[in-house]
Amino acid sequence: MLIMNADDLGFTDGVTRGIGEAYRAGTVTSASLMVTTSGFVGALDLIRSSPDLGVGLHINLTVGRPVAPLARVPSLIDQRTLRFRSLAQLAARAFIATLPTSEVRIEVEAQFARARDAGVLLTHVDGHQHVHLLPGIAPIVREVAHRFGVPFIRQPVESLTHRPWRIRATLVKGALKLAHRRSGGSAIAPVSQLRGISLQGGGAFGDRLHADLLRLPEGVTEMIVHPGHVDRELEAIDDYLLPREIELRALTHPDLAPFLRSLPLRLANFATR
Repeated sequence: MLIMNADDLGFTDGVTRGIGEAYRAGTVTSASLMVTTSGFVGALDLIRSSPDLGVGLHINLTVGRPVAPLARVPSLIDQRTLRFRSLAQLAARAFIATLPTSEVRIEVEAQFARARDAGVLLTHVDGHQHVHLLPGIAPIVREVAHRFGVPFIRQPVESLTHRPWRIRATLVKGALKLAHRRSGGSAIAPVSQLRGISLQGGGAFGDRLHADLLRLPEGVTEMIVHPGHVDRELEAIDDYLLPREIELRALTHPDLAPFLRSLPLRLANFATR
C-alpha cells in the first residue's frame, strides 16, 4: 500500500495549486496542511473540492506567525519581526532543554483547533521541517494528537543505507534518527516505512521516484513529496524552490498514474489504509 503525501499544503497559493494538480493527476492521495500561512484559505477550497484527498496537519513552528496570540507564545517568536524563530534556533533550544514547552503546547493546540474549526477531518499529523520530532515537542504533539483523535504521526526515519552517497540526505536522516531517540520513541501509529527524504533535490526526481516505487517493501509506505508552483511569496520565505517544480512535473506526467496502477500496490491515504 502506498500513501503519496504532499507536504506544505497551504504554504502559498502556488504550492497549493501544484498539490491540487498532482491530486487531480491521480498520483497524490494525501496532503499535510499548514494552518499558519497565507495559502490556508485556498487550501480549504481545494480540500472541499477533493473528497478523496486525505488531509493531515503539518505543524509549523518555524515559518510565519503563530496561530496563538503572540502574548501567549513570546518565546517562540523573534520580538523584532514577530515571526517564528528559525529552525536552527528552535532545534538548539529543544536539544538543550530550554524550549518553553508550555508555549509549544499552546501553539500546537491552536494549530489543531484551527484545522478542526475549519471543518478539516485530520487523518494524520507531521511537522514542517520535521519539528514534531524534536525533544520537548514530540511528547506534546503525541498528547494533543491523541486528544484531537488523530491516529497517525509521521516517523520520518529512513535507513541510512538508502542512497548513502547523497551527503545532505544522509546528514538529515542521521539528525532525524537522533531526534527520534531523544524525543522518547515511536509515534502513536507509524506506517511501516517512509520514503521521500532521499528523493529531494536535483533534476532526476522522476527517475529516482520510479526506481523507488519498483522496490518498495511489503507493508504500508508513506512517500513524501513536495510539488508546487514557485511564486514570489515562496521565494521570500523558503529555499526549496526549483525542486518543487521538478517534482510537480514528475507527479503530473501522464505516464506516472498508469505506472502506479500497474504496480502490485494500492494507492491510499491514512483514512483508507
